[in-house]
Amino acid sequence: MLIPSDLTFTGRALPASPVQSIAVSENGLNIEQTVGWIERQIIEEALRKAHGNKTVAAEMLGLKRTTLSAKLRSLPASAG
Repeated sequence: MLIPSDLTFTGRALPASPVQSIAVSENGLNIEQTVGWIERQIIEEALRKAHGNKTVAAEMLGLKRTTLSAKLRSLPASAG
C-alpha cells in the first residue's frame, strides 16, 4: 500500500500549503476529471498572478507557452 510519505518529489518546490484533500466516496470519483479540475485551478491562479500574461504564467509553472495554451483548451471548463 502506498502512503504519502512514500512519494518523493523532485524539481520545483511544492506549494507552501497542500492542496485541499479530495475525498473518494463509496461511489468513487472520476480521476481524470478531478485532476483536470485541479490543473485548471493551478493554471488560473498562475494567470491571475501573471495578470493574464500566458508567457509569464507558463514560466511560473515550468511550461512552454504553447503547452499552457494547449492545456487550457483541453481542460474541463471552470465552474466559476
